[in-house]
Amino acid sequence: MQYLGLIAVIAAWFIIVGVVYLLRFLGVKVPIKIYYGVFIMLRDEELVKDIIAPLGNLLRRVPSWLVITLTVGLFLISMFVIVPIPLTIMSVNAWGGLPSMLYLMVRNLVLMAVAVVHRLSPIEAVEKGFTPLAPLIPGVTVSLYTFIYIIVAIGIGILLHELAHGAVSSRYGIRIKSGGAFALLFLAFGGFVEIDEEELRKMSLPIRLTVYSSGVFMNIILAYIAAALVGLALLSPQLTQGLLGGTTIVYTVNSTDIALKSGYIITAVNGHPHSQRIYLNLYIKFSKRK
Repeated sequence: MQYLGLIAVIAAWFIIVGVVYLLRFLGVKVPIKIYYGVFIMLRDEELVKDIIAPLGNLLRRVPSWLVITLTVGLFLISMFVIVPIPLTIMSVNAWGGLPSMLYLMVRNLVLMAVAVVHRLSPIEAVEKGFTPLAPLIPGVTVSLYTFIYIIVAIGIGILLHELAHGAVSSRYGIRIKSGGAFALLFLAFGGFVEIDEEELRKMSLPIRLTVYSSGVFMNIILAYIAAALVGLALLSPQLTQGLLGGTTIVYTVNSTDIALKSGYIITAVNGHPHSQRIYLNLYIKFSKRK
Protein backbone atom coordinates (compact mmCIF):
# COMPACT_ATOMS: atom_id res chain seq x y z
CA MET A 1 0.00 0.00 0.00
CA GLN A 2 3.04 2.28 -0.04
CA TYR A 3 2.19 3.68 -3.48
CA LEU A 4 -1.54 4.13 -2.87
CA GLY A 5 -1.18 7.94 -2.75
CA LEU A 6 0.65 8.01 -6.08
CA ILE A 7 -1.97 5.76 -7.67
CA ALA A 8 -4.76 8.02 -6.36
CA VAL A 9 -3.11 11.14 -7.82
CA ILE A 10 -2.60 9.53 -11.23
CA ALA A 11 -6.19 8.26 -11.21
CA ALA A 12 -7.46 11.76 -10.41
CA TRP A 13 -5.37 13.13 -13.28
CA PHE A 14 -6.89 10.80 -15.87
CA ILE A 15 -10.39 11.50 -14.53
CA ILE A 16 -9.80 15.21 -15.23
CA VAL A 17 -8.40 14.39 -18.68
CA GLY A 18 -11.48 12.28 -19.38
CA VAL A 19 -13.81 15.11 -18.31
CA VAL A 20 -12.02 17.52 -20.68
CA TYR A 21 -12.37 15.10 -23.60
CA LEU A 22 -16.04 14.56 -22.72
CA LEU A 23 -16.73 18.31 -22.71
CA ARG A 24 -15.07 18.63 -26.11
CA PHE A 25 -17.16 15.75 -27.43
CA LEU A 26 -20.29 17.56 -26.22
CA GLY A 27 -19.23 20.70 -28.07
CA VAL A 28 -18.17 22.74 -25.04
CA LYS A 29 -15.27 25.10 -25.74
CA VAL A 30 -12.50 24.41 -23.23
CA PRO A 31 -9.26 26.50 -23.35
CA ILE A 32 -7.17 23.44 -22.45
CA LYS A 33 -4.82 21.46 -24.67
CA ILE A 34 -3.86 17.89 -23.78
CA TYR A 35 -0.70 16.26 -25.08
CA TYR A 36 -0.47 12.45 -25.01
CA GLY A 37 -2.81 12.37 -22.03
CA VAL A 38 -0.07 13.30 -19.54
CA PHE A 39 0.56 16.99 -20.23
CA ILE A 40 -2.11 19.70 -19.90
CA MET A 41 -1.78 23.35 -20.91
CA LEU A 42 -4.31 26.06 -20.15
CA ARG A 43 -3.98 29.12 -22.40
CA ASP A 44 -6.42 32.03 -22.20
CA GLU A 45 -6.36 35.42 -23.94
CA GLU A 46 -9.24 36.77 -21.83
CA LEU A 47 -7.01 36.54 -18.75
CA VAL A 48 -5.14 39.62 -19.97
CA LYS A 49 -8.22 41.79 -20.37
CA ASP A 50 -10.05 40.69 -17.23
CA ILE A 51 -7.24 40.46 -14.67
CA ILE A 52 -3.78 41.55 -15.81
CA ALA A 53 -4.75 44.87 -17.40
CA PRO A 54 -6.62 46.13 -14.29
CA LEU A 55 -3.64 45.16 -12.12
CA GLY A 56 -1.35 47.11 -14.44
CA ASN A 57 -3.60 50.16 -14.12
CA LEU A 58 -3.34 49.96 -10.32
CA LEU A 59 0.44 49.80 -10.51
CA ARG A 60 0.52 53.00 -12.57
CA ARG A 61 -0.43 54.83 -9.38
CA VAL A 62 2.93 53.78 -7.89
CA PRO A 63 5.97 55.86 -8.97
CA SER A 64 8.11 54.05 -11.53
CA TRP A 65 11.32 54.49 -9.51
CA LEU A 66 9.70 52.86 -6.48
CA VAL A 67 8.46 49.85 -8.47
CA ILE A 68 11.93 49.37 -9.99
CA THR A 69 13.79 49.79 -6.70
CA LEU A 70 11.62 47.42 -4.67
CA THR A 71 11.28 44.72 -7.31
CA VAL A 72 14.85 44.59 -8.59
CA GLY A 73 16.38 45.27 -5.17
CA LEU A 74 14.57 42.47 -3.36
CA PHE A 75 15.26 40.10 -6.26
CA LEU A 76 19.01 40.78 -6.22
CA ILE A 77 19.26 40.48 -2.43
CA SER A 78 17.33 37.20 -2.38
CA MET A 79 19.20 35.61 -5.29
CA PHE A 80 22.76 36.58 -4.38
CA VAL A 81 22.79 37.29 -0.64
CA ILE A 82 19.95 36.06 1.56
CA VAL A 83 16.19 35.60 1.41
CA PRO A 84 15.13 38.09 4.10
CA ILE A 85 12.24 36.34 5.86
CA PRO A 86 11.67 35.77 9.58
CA LEU A 87 12.99 32.45 10.82
CA THR A 88 9.78 31.78 12.73
CA ILE A 89 8.78 29.80 9.65
CA MET A 90 11.42 27.31 10.84
CA SER A 91 10.30 27.58 14.51
CA VAL A 92 13.21 29.87 15.37
CA ASN A 93 12.08 32.96 17.24
CA ALA A 94 14.27 35.44 15.37
CA TRP A 95 14.44 37.60 12.28
CA GLY A 96 17.05 36.64 9.78
CA GLY A 97 16.73 34.85 6.51
CA LEU A 98 17.45 31.81 4.41
CA PRO A 99 20.53 31.27 2.22
CA SER A 100 20.16 32.57 -1.32
CA MET A 101 19.68 30.16 -4.24
CA LEU A 102 23.08 31.02 -5.71
CA TYR A 103 24.77 30.35 -2.36
CA LEU A 104 23.05 26.96 -2.01
CA MET A 105 23.97 25.96 -5.57
CA VAL A 106 27.65 26.89 -5.17
CA ARG A 107 27.88 25.24 -1.75
CA ASN A 108 26.28 22.04 -3.02
CA LEU A 109 28.66 21.90 -6.00
CA VAL A 110 31.65 22.34 -3.69
CA LEU A 111 30.40 19.70 -1.27
CA MET A 112 29.72 17.28 -4.13
CA ALA A 113 33.34 17.63 -5.20
CA VAL A 114 34.49 17.13 -1.60
CA ALA A 115 32.28 14.05 -1.26
CA VAL A 116 33.74 12.52 -4.43
CA VAL A 117 37.35 13.22 -3.44
CA HIS A 118 36.97 12.01 0.16
CA ARG A 119 34.44 9.29 -0.70
CA LEU A 120 31.83 10.58 1.72
CA SER A 121 28.50 8.85 2.13
CA PRO A 122 25.31 10.82 1.42
CA ILE A 123 24.67 11.17 5.17
CA GLU A 124 28.20 12.49 5.75
CA ALA A 125 27.76 15.02 2.92
CA VAL A 126 24.52 16.28 4.47
CA GLU A 127 26.22 16.54 7.86
CA LYS A 128 28.84 18.80 6.26
CA GLY A 129 26.13 21.13 4.94
CA PHE A 130 24.92 19.63 1.66
CA THR A 131 21.28 20.63 1.02
CA PRO A 132 19.41 17.59 -0.31
CA LEU A 133 16.36 17.80 -2.56
CA ALA A 134 13.62 15.18 -2.68
CA PRO A 135 11.04 14.86 -5.48
CA LEU A 136 7.41 15.35 -4.47
CA ILE A 137 5.96 11.89 -5.09
CA PRO A 138 2.67 11.32 -3.23
CA GLY A 139 2.66 8.17 -1.17
CA VAL A 140 6.43 7.78 -1.58
CA THR A 141 8.30 10.90 -0.45
CA VAL A 142 5.28 12.73 1.00
CA SER A 143 1.88 11.57 2.18
CA LEU A 144 -1.15 12.13 -0.03
CA TYR A 145 -2.62 14.36 2.70
CA THR A 146 0.46 16.60 2.63
CA PHE A 147 0.68 16.53 -1.15
CA ILE A 148 -2.80 18.05 -1.48
CA TYR A 149 -1.65 21.06 0.54
CA ILE A 150 1.50 21.27 -1.58
CA ILE A 151 -0.53 21.30 -4.80
CA VAL A 152 -2.66 24.18 -3.51
CA ALA A 153 0.42 26.11 -2.39
CA ILE A 154 2.22 25.56 -5.71
CA GLY A 155 -0.89 26.60 -7.63
CA ILE A 156 -1.23 29.84 -5.67
CA GLY A 157 2.50 30.54 -6.02
CA ILE A 158 2.53 29.99 -9.80
CA LEU A 159 -0.63 32.04 -10.34
CA LEU A 160 0.61 35.07 -8.40
CA HIS A 161 4.13 34.74 -9.84
CA GLU A 162 2.83 34.99 -13.41
CA LEU A 163 0.29 37.68 -12.54
CA ALA A 164 3.16 39.76 -11.19
CA HIS A 165 5.06 39.42 -14.49
CA GLY A 166 1.94 40.40 -16.38
CA ALA A 167 0.92 43.29 -14.13
CA VAL A 168 4.38 44.91 -14.26
CA SER A 169 4.52 44.46 -18.03
CA SER A 170 1.10 46.06 -18.38
CA ARG A 171 2.13 48.89 -16.07
CA TYR A 172 4.85 49.89 -18.54
CA GLY A 173 2.63 49.46 -21.60
CA ILE A 174 4.12 46.18 -22.85
CA ARG A 175 1.58 44.12 -24.76
CA ILE A 176 0.65 40.75 -23.31
CA LYS A 177 -0.64 38.16 -25.76
CA SER A 178 -1.98 35.55 -23.36
CA GLY A 179 -1.41 33.74 -20.09
CA GLY A 180 -1.88 30.29 -18.68
CA ALA A 181 -0.52 27.31 -16.81
CA PHE A 182 0.56 23.73 -17.45
CA ALA A 183 0.99 20.51 -15.50
CA LEU A 184 2.45 17.04 -15.95
CA LEU A 185 0.56 14.31 -14.09
CA PHE A 186 0.13 16.63 -11.07
CA LEU A 187 3.85 16.03 -10.40
CA ALA A 188 5.32 19.03 -12.27
CA PHE A 189 3.73 22.43 -12.59
CA GLY A 190 4.38 25.74 -14.30
CA GLY A 191 2.80 28.91 -15.59
CA PHE A 192 3.45 31.56 -18.18
CA VAL A 193 2.54 35.04 -19.36
CA GLU A 194 3.17 35.50 -23.07
CA ILE A 195 4.76 38.96 -23.36
CA ASP A 196 5.52 40.70 -26.65
CA GLU A 197 9.28 40.21 -26.83
CA GLU A 198 9.79 42.96 -29.41
CA GLU A 199 8.16 45.58 -27.19
CA LEU A 200 10.05 44.32 -24.14
CA ARG A 201 13.41 44.66 -25.91
CA LYS A 202 12.64 48.30 -26.71
CA MET A 203 12.34 49.15 -23.00
CA SER A 204 15.20 50.47 -20.88
CA LEU A 205 17.36 48.05 -18.90
CA PRO A 206 15.81 48.95 -15.48
CA ILE A 207 12.30 48.26 -16.81
CA ARG A 208 13.34 44.95 -18.37
CA LEU A 209 14.96 43.89 -15.09
CA THR A 210 11.80 44.87 -13.22
CA VAL A 211 9.66 42.70 -15.50
CA TYR A 212 12.05 39.75 -15.09
CA SER A 213 12.29 40.19 -11.30
CA SER A 214 8.61 40.75 -10.54
CA GLY A 215 7.71 37.05 -10.31
CA VAL A 216 10.35 36.27 -7.70
CA PHE A 217 9.40 39.47 -5.87
CA MET A 218 5.85 38.15 -5.52
CA ASN A 219 7.13 34.76 -4.30
CA ILE A 220 9.09 36.50 -1.55
CA ILE A 221 5.99 38.46 -0.53
CA LEU A 222 4.17 35.12 -0.24
CA ALA A 223 7.00 33.88 1.99
CA TYR A 224 6.43 36.89 4.27
CA ILE A 225 2.72 36.07 4.43
CA ALA A 226 3.45 32.40 5.22
CA ALA A 227 5.90 33.40 7.95
CA ALA A 228 3.32 35.79 9.41
CA LEU A 229 0.72 33.00 9.52
CA VAL A 230 3.20 30.68 11.25
CA GLY A 231 4.04 33.44 13.71
CA LEU A 232 0.33 33.96 14.37
CA ALA A 233 -0.09 30.25 15.11
CA LEU A 234 2.85 30.31 17.52
CA LEU A 235 1.93 33.53 19.31
CA SER A 236 -1.84 33.15 19.50
CA PRO A 237 -2.98 29.52 19.42
CA GLN A 238 -6.49 30.47 20.59
CA LEU A 239 -6.94 32.81 17.62
CA THR A 240 -5.51 30.20 15.28
CA GLN A 241 -7.93 27.64 16.64
CA GLY A 242 -10.85 29.97 16.00
CA LEU A 243 -9.75 30.80 12.46
CA LEU A 244 -8.71 27.33 11.32
CA GLY A 245 -10.91 25.16 13.47
CA GLY A 246 -7.90 23.42 15.01
CA THR A 247 -7.59 21.71 18.37
CA THR A 248 -5.48 23.03 21.23
CA ILE A 249 -3.35 20.28 22.75
CA VAL A 250 -2.78 20.31 26.51
CA TYR A 251 0.03 17.89 27.28
CA THR A 252 1.16 16.89 30.79
CA VAL A 253 4.65 15.42 31.19
CA ASN A 254 6.75 13.94 33.92
CA SER A 255 9.94 15.69 34.93
CA THR A 256 11.87 12.90 33.22
CA ASP A 257 9.99 13.21 29.91
CA ILE A 258 11.50 14.89 26.87
CA ALA A 259 9.73 18.23 26.54
CA LEU A 260 7.78 18.77 23.34
CA LYS A 261 8.48 21.96 21.42
CA SER A 262 6.86 23.83 18.56
CA GLY A 263 8.04 22.34 15.32
CA TYR A 264 8.10 18.75 16.58
CA ILE A 265 5.95 16.22 14.73
CA ILE A 266 3.89 13.52 16.46
CA THR A 267 4.23 10.29 14.46
CA ALA A 268 2.87 7.84 17.04
CA VAL A 269 0.70 7.85 20.18
CA ASN A 270 1.34 5.23 22.89
CA GLY A 271 3.44 3.25 20.45
CA HIS A 272 0.78 3.24 17.72
CA PRO A 273 1.70 4.99 14.44
CA HIS A 274 -0.49 8.01 13.73
CA SER A 275 -2.06 8.01 10.26
CA GLN A 276 -1.65 11.79 9.93
CA ARG A 277 1.48 13.43 11.27
CA ILE A 278 0.64 16.28 13.63
CA TYR A 279 2.83 19.38 13.37
CA LEU A 280 3.08 20.97 16.80
CA ASN A 281 2.52 24.70 16.54
CA LEU A 282 -0.21 24.99 19.15
CA TYR A 283 -0.26 25.84 22.84
CA ILE A 284 1.32 23.17 25.05
CA LYS A 285 1.03 23.27 28.85
CA PHE A 286 3.77 21.57 30.86
CA SER A 287 3.36 20.45 34.48
CA LYS A 288 4.85 17.89 36.83
CA ARG A 289 2.88 14.93 38.01
CA LYS A 290 2.90 14.29 41.74
